[in-house]
Amino acid sequence: MARKKIRRILSGGAIALCIVLFCFVDISVQAFEAVKITYTISGSAGISGVTMRGLPGSVVTDQSGYYSATVDYGWKGTVTPYKEGFTFEPASKTYPKVTADMTNENYTPTPITYTISGKVDMEGVVMNGLPGNPVTGSDGSYSATVEYGWQGVITPAKEGYTFKPASKEFPPVKSNLQNINFTSEKMTLLIAGSAGEAGIMMKGLPNNPVTGQGGVYSVKVDYGWSGTVTPTKEGYQFSPPETTYTNVTENQSNQDYTATILTYTISGTAGMAGVKMKGLPGEPVTDLNGYYSAVVDYGFSGTVEPTMDGYTFTPASKIYTKVTSDRMNENYSAEMVKLTIAGTVGQEGVVMNGLPDNPVTGPGGKYSVTVDYGWSNTVTPTKEGYKFTPESKPYVAVTKDMMNENYTSSKITYIISGSTTVPGVTLKGLPGRTVVSDQSGMYSASVEYGWSGTVTPAKDGYDFNPPSIQYDNVLGDQTNQSYTPTLQKRIVSGQILSQKGQPVSDVYILADQAGSATTGPNGEYELTVDYGWLGKITPTREGYTFNPPTKQYSPVTNDQTRQNFTAVVKTFTITDSVIIGNTPIPGVMITAKSSDGTVDDTTTTDAKGTFKVSVPYGWTGEIIPTKEGLQFNPPSQSYTNITTDMEGGQPVLMKTPPPTPPTPRPATATACSTCDPACTWTPAPWSTPPTAPATRISTVATWWWRPCPTPPWAPTASPSISPTSRACSAPMPAW
Repeated sequence: MARKKIRRILSGGAIALCIVLFCFVDISVQAFEAVKITYTISGSAGISGVTMRGLPGSVVTDQSGYYSATVDYGWKGTVTPYKEGFTFEPASKTYPKVTADMTNENYTPTPITYTISGKVDMEGVVMNGLPGNPVTGSDGSYSATVEYGWQGVITPAKEGYTFKPASKEFPPVKSNLQNINFTSEKMTLLIAGSAGEAGIMMKGLPNNPVTGQGGVYSVKVDYGWSGTVTPTKEGYQFSPPETTYTNVTENQSNQDYTATILTYTISGTAGMAGVKMKGLPGEPVTDLNGYYSAVVDYGFSGTVEPTMDGYTFTPASKIYTKVTSDRMNENYSAEMVKLTIAGTVGQEGVVMNGLPDNPVTGPGGKYSVTVDYGWSNTVTPTKEGYKFTPESKPYVAVTKDMMNENYTSSKITYIISGSTTVPGVTLKGLPGRTVVSDQSGMYSASVEYGWSGTVTPAKDGYDFNPPSIQYDNVLGDQTNQSYTPTLQKRIVSGQILSQKGQPVSDVYILADQAGSATTGPNGEYELTVDYGWLGKITPTREGYTFNPPTKQYSPVTNDQTRQNFTAVVKTFTITDSVIIGNTPIPGVMITAKSSDGTVDDTTTTDAKGTFKVSVPYGWTGEIIPTKEGLQFNPPSQSYTNITTDMEGGQPVLMKTPPPTPPTPRPATATACSTCDPACTWTPAPWSTPPTAPATRISTVATWWWRPCPTPPWAPTASPSISPTSRACSAPMPAW
């Protein structure tokens, strides 16, 4: 198969399209290839960077302002040059159908301009930064033309003036800017320095300013100011005396002056050598001839006082007001000083030993004496039966009146002290406030010199030995004035009767930590307790309960009589049944008759043939069944010493809760270290004391006790153990 290619042939700037047929032996159909004819549109827009809108693609003029674009044969459109800040002539060109190259398609650019204008409120101001730096006219206005996109800073300027704002910065301008205004202000300059002293008037400067602290001054003057400055203050001279300024155009600093004050002399005599002239500068001292002299500043004012220990002067002082000349013959005369020592000691008739002639205080305890200047001694007030505070006063070289040299007088007191053994005992008869012994039983009281009286100790519930102590004319401390107390006893007594009012004997009465007693045939008991005892008493006897179960007592301060209880005998039930064969018999009369023939209870069997009768604790007797028409075998049943419920002829076992474990021993309890750790605890009601020594621990309802087989034994202070029992002397092993 043969193939030929189509080639492009250029002729005369146009492109001719030649179509060549590809011939194949098999005469197959072939495709065509074509190329469009294009032309050039070119020219100048006068400046670079102009976008030629409307031409195909993105066409922008080059650095020379030239552009060129390729368009297809027959292209049509409108071309518009565009660059920000410019207009073009023509504004655009229209192409209806391009059939040839279009050269010299040129445009002329024209820059866009805007106006910046405003006022500066005065003429002749140069507006630096604007094109041509325009100057404000007679009305202060200005105007300038700037090209599109102009940017810069406008700074108004005129000699001797400042402006607000000082300048204005502009970003690229894209519109007219009006009312770009400034305000002017006359420029001021600073003249500053020191004149050496405060209060100096700087005459000639605006408003004649006065120097402040340190002599510093500072003032503003207008630009171009001229004048002469003269520092002025009464009593001073200055160097230089003045300064002249002509057309000031810059700040003037360090414009200093030296101030020198005028001085004068004050002189005279004080009548003797060594007198200090207080109040004069340097406080001069008179010479051997009594003469003094001092230099003072102009306008000196003050009080001059001659001083010397032991002397007064006439006149006492001289007052000077604004010295403006020398003051000669300013003289004084001297005289030796007498001084007074005076005060009170609070008592009349006190001898003031040590003062001249040992004066005695008069009414109100006052005294007063005259001594020479520089007098020295020790003064001691004395009066029998009194002491003074301070005891004495030393004086060393008295140089001034000593008034209010006072002493406090008080009667001499002694201490009466001792022990009452117990706290809270009132020691009656001692003077002053009530004296009560402290927690350790100690007391102490103060009595005056020579006191007499009788002291009697007193406390509820106690007797004392001795009952009192007599004192006559006490002249020293009385120590070890002690008393031995004896705690008084009180009686708690009463009677225990049955519910029928009959005495009940052999009832054991236990008092907390206060012993025990047993009722006699008449049911009476009596306990002896300490004064102030508190606790409870509990009656116990086998087969009885008591009403009340216990009696509680607050601190006992009086005998407690008629502390009675009612003894209630415990009762138990006997339960059984009556049958014939296996058939229960109802309606059988059951009689419980004691061994002494007393009928204690009767009942009748129920539908099940069951009966229940009640009998007292320890009952011995027989149960007798009877019913008309029936005989019983046996005719009765006998019971001996009933102490529990009976059912079917057998004791009913009591269901008792497990014993409560003993509570921990109190911290104050003691126990025996030699007790056998394996020793078994035995719980039991504390109805009678154990036969062997034991430790007792109280629980809610039961006394628990544990025998300790080995001595030694020692009394215990534990509040949970009765004083009548004993406890071991060392800690017991763990429970």
